[in-house]
Amino acid sequence: MKEKIKTVITGGGVKMLRRLFPVLVCGLTLVMASSYGFSEEMSKDDSTNQSTATKTDATAREWVMGIVKSVNLEGGTIDVSYYDFENDEDKVITISTNDKTEYIGMQLKDINPGDDIEVSYTYSNDGTPIAEAVITAKLQTQKEENAGNKAEK
Repeated sequence: MKEKIKTVITGGGVKMLRRLFPVLVCGLTLVMASSYGFSEEMSKDDSTNQSTATKTDATAREWVMGIVKSVNLEGGTIDVSYYDFENDEDKVITISTNDKTEYIGMQLKDINPGDDIEVSYTYSNDGTPIAEAVITAKLQTQKEENAGNKAEK
């Protein structure tokens, strides 16, 4: 028995491992490459379907920065014009608000067309964008002016 172990350690087993090592490395590489390839491979249609699926996921938080096109106080919606870098085009998104929407330093009635705006939002179960937080550049400018006035005094 000791002789067999000695033979495996000193020669026979090592030779076998040297022969199997390239096969194991190639096999492992093929398995990893194929799983990576399948996970990354998507056609244009698949990516469109994926973005639709994301829109219906209520936990997916997104944000948009753009210019207010219109505000519907009765409906509680804001139309925001923004540039879509993925598709290289200007777009408009209508974002709904609700009682959970946080307005930072203002309210919905204070938002006007032409204001620079940033909105953090999620999607409802039916795919409607719902605002979580809203801030306008006008508020940032007011804060900077107030800070400058305080510094001068």
